[in-house]
Amino acid sequence: MSTDDGVRVWLRRLGAEHDPAVADRHGAYFRELFASWAPIASEQVISDAQRVLRP
Repeated sequence: MSTDDGVRVWLRRLGAEHDPAVADRHGAYFRELFASWAPIASEQVISDAQRVLRP
C-alpha cells in the first residue's frame, strides 16, 4: 500500500469527511499528525487532508 493509499484509508476511517463534528473535535491533533506525513504524500492527498481537516 502506498503512503497516499494509507492516508486515504486513514481519512475514511476517521470519518471526518462524512461527519464534520469529528474534524471539529479532533482536527488539531490530526492536522499535527498529518503534517508529519505531508513530506511523503502526494499533492492530491495533501489537498484532501487539508479539506477534511480544515482549521
